[in-house]
Amino acid sequence: MDIFSLYKSRDLIFNLVSRDIKVRYKSSLLGILWSLLKPLFIMAILSVVFTRFPGFGNVGCPYPLYVLTGILSWMFLSGALGESAYSITAQGSLIKKIKINSAVFPVSSIIANFVHFCIAMIVLFLFIIFYKVKIGALILFLPFVMVIQFMLAVGISLITSSLFVFYRDVSSILEVVLMGWFYVTPIIYPAQLIREHYGDLAYKIYFLNPQATILTFFRNSLVFSRENFFRGFGEKGELGIYYLIYIIIFTFLLLIIGTLVYNHYKDLFVDEL
Repeated sequence: MDIFSLYKSRDLIFNLVSRDIKVRYKSSLLGILWSLLKPLFIMAILSVVFTRFPGFGNVGCPYPLYVLTGILSWMFLSGALGESAYSITAQGSLIKKIKINSAVFPVSSIIANFVHFCIAMIVLFLFIIFYKVKIGALILFLPFVMVIQFMLAVGISLITSSLFVFYRDVSSILEVVLMGWFYVTPIIYPAQLIREHYGDLAYKIYFLNPQATILTFFRNSLVFSRENFFRGFGEKGELGIYYLIYIIIFTFLLLIIGTLVYNHYKDLFVDEL
């Protein structure tokens, strides 16, 4: 698999994404509004519960806005990984009948979730306006951060969707990993609490979690876009450039690994499915 082969299948990917979006909202009373209301419900619950914990509300911005940015980013990643893991297996009958680049299935699942992510961003911008948060020049980095997160999801999905064809335990493992991953990512608490309770070394190791790094840059591009793109990486952001380089290298390496795993198994899909 390579980028060119996916480009040649762009019409199929477009049709798969369109079908996914139509099916998702076809039988829903709220339709596309559900993409807007769901993160709001989760944000409201988490805000009510966790503002009572010491240090959780000290995030440098209105806490509901802080949580909402985390929820939106996490919902995209977890939704994309959860759905893409089954994508190749779910299309087993089609893969058996015709010769097709099966990588289009996990990729189209992620693109569909990315579309929902972009729609849900409307709510985030409304909250930014509501809290009178002034947007700065750092918002120009937002597309870059979103693309990095998209590529991270693609790299992981190529691995999980390929392995799931042969090892159905992958879905259970992924579910547990996502549950733990949520709590080691600064979605509902500031990363600064890690430094305060566990020290500088734990704090530095903490940001090796790719989603923690991506989410921090995501917030900095929006909520703190008039401050510092490296805000939160060290006391004055002095570690930010290192984590920016790290997340770029990590994401591209993961894409390469995902491609290698997919290429290793793709010719065996037909026999297994």
